[in-house]
Amino acid sequence: CVARDKSRDKKKKNTKKKKKKKNNNKKKEEPPPDKRVVAMTVTTRLRMDRVNDLVNYLPDTNADLKPLANIIGRSSEPLSCGVTTDKIYYQHDGKSIRYGVIKDELVYGKGRTSGRCRSKDNLSIANMSKDTRYHLANDDYTDVDLVCSGPRCLMEVFNQNKIECKELVEAIQNKTRERFLELVGQECCDHVGKPLDRDIAKKAMNIVINNGRYQGLTNNKDTTRLDDLKTSVRRAVKELVGKTPEYKQLWIDSLTKNPKNPQGTFIHKIVAPIEEARVKMLFDFCTQKDIEIGANTGDGLLLWTKDVNRTCGNIDNLIRELNSQTKVEFAHKPMVSETKYPSQRD
Repeated sequence: CVARDKSRDKKKKNTKKKKKKKNNNKKKEEPPPDKRVVAMTVTTRLRMDRVNDLVNYLPDTNADLKPLANIIGRSSEPLSCGVTTDKIYYQHDGKSIRYGVIKDELVYGKGRTSGRCRSKDNLSIANMSKDTRYHLANDDYTDVDLVCSGPRCLMEVFNQNKIECKELVEAIQNKTRERFLELVGQECCDHVGKPLDRDIAKKAMNIVINNGRYQGLTNNKDTTRLDDLKTSVRRAVKELVGKTPEYKQLWIDSLTKNPKNPQGTFIHKIVAPIEEARVKMLFDFCTQKDIEIGANTGDGLLLWTKDVNRTCGNIDNLIRELNSQTKVEFAHKPMVSETKYPSQRD
């Protein structure tokens, strides 16, 4: 018998493998289309020397390095990831330098058409810590936010459904809010009698509304005001869940997603659309006045300061007109940083 020539079969197998590899490569090169709904488009102007400094000198463990690297990498190419040079200049070391500009699309979560929106390509400075945001944006942008955003949106839902929550009203309305936070601070003094900082008292209040444990912020002390607020909001949420089939289903979904604390998830689901609608009011107001928007911070926007001053004279005039027109309370929130600008010496 004559031995079979297997070389032809091997060639056929090899050609089939090559075709499969080519098809696999094609599939990898063509990612599925992004079907997320675009909520708004913003224009972010960046001082690229600062972006480079932050990328080069921030500690390797800093969480902001990833979004910064998405804007500009360590490579020799100065601009990347959709960053283009601008016709507007800023002064640095006696030189006029062009801003880097990003046209950033903000999209809703997958399958959603409302709620908080995020940068499609993770390029937004809103994703970064307040320290990094300060170093990048403070000289060029003004931060305008909703006042007491989440709790007030929650109170609106309660009011729409005729549910009373007196403790929440006391914690959020202008007449009593500051006194409420002050008393929480005084009830939770540290070992030398120093009251809690206002911002910490505010964080504790927000944690309580979402049915969380606050004692880690209050020197491990209990406070009657926060305990009463927690009980009151829990009761109001329970009443709300029984109002309509939609709320009941939202609660079931929240319980499935977060069995340890469904209240926090449920509140986020009902508050996010209202918060987004109010931020959209700010967006439309600024768009009509031709004020450029640099980022969406969730409960507010970063506005190009030169446009604010050009159209309204100053930020106080803008806030006054905005609040009068929208019947919603916004405020200028100064950017702050607890860290110095990073340098090679650090």
